[in-house]
Amino acid sequence: MHNSIGFIGGGNMATAIIHGMRDSVFVTTPLHVIEARAEQRQKLESTYHVRTSESWNALCDSIDTWILAIKPQDIATFAASSPNVFQNKLLISIAAGTTSTRLAELFNTPFIVRAMPNLPALIGEGFTGFYCASPNAEHAKTAEAIFNCCGKSLQVTIEEQINSITALSGSGPGYVFYFLEAMQQTAIEFGFDAADAKNIALQTFRGAVLLAEQTQAGFSELRQQVTSKKGTTEAAITSMQQNKVGEFFEQGMMAALERARKLAE
Repeated sequence: MHNSIGFIGGGNMATAIIHGMRDSVFVTTPLHVIEARAEQRQKLESTYHVRTSESWNALCDSIDTWILAIKPQDIATFAASSPNVFQNKLLISIAAGTTSTRLAELFNTPFIVRAMPNLPALIGEGFTGFYCASPNAEHAKTAEAIFNCCGKSLQVTIEEQINSITALSGSGPGYVFYFLEAMQQTAIEFGFDAADAKNIALQTFRGAVLLAEQTQAGFSELRQQVTSKKGTTEAAITSMQQNKVGEFFEQGMMAALERARKLAE
């Protein structure tokens, strides 16, 4: 687990994972990043003390675990430029929409883990769902250890569930930001300045999430606790129900799921 680990791509998500690894059991693990942008290579080297290169080189041959963190549309080109270099190596892909079967074909290895992290990994509060297609059970443990460094993880047993994870938690922060934006805008319309409106929205969400996390009550029960008969919350919830906010929210996530499935095709 603590052998050298390589990253193909050094963008935001790769950086988030590296950041988490450096604050964990992987603090002394040698890391190598293949990254085309010279400025980003320099930033990674100076901040996280990793080795970097512009492309595959002899140093990469000794690395047994690789994390594929490039755009889905760039995967085939990279695979064609690096034929057979991943044989007998574990390849963990965080690229959306590319199936384990396709990855195995492109990189000529059966040792594939497909994962979907999300943006809060940047602050160590991410959620990652992953599917282990590799026949080696130890590879699932390696993936879990890596992703737990930047939040929490869940191993799914059916690859199709990665599409569901994408629609729920992968895209999920966007839904939260959407509601935060709406609450902030409403507060501004109520007469608060932008800074105060932002704080109202943030602390309301933060407090509600922490309360839900620290109690045994379910979400429905907590909602009922704050919804007094003929009170202000009841008025708001009733209006939202009449306007089918919950149904539209569900439809939005279903749209995300269908898009994830099409990307996989």
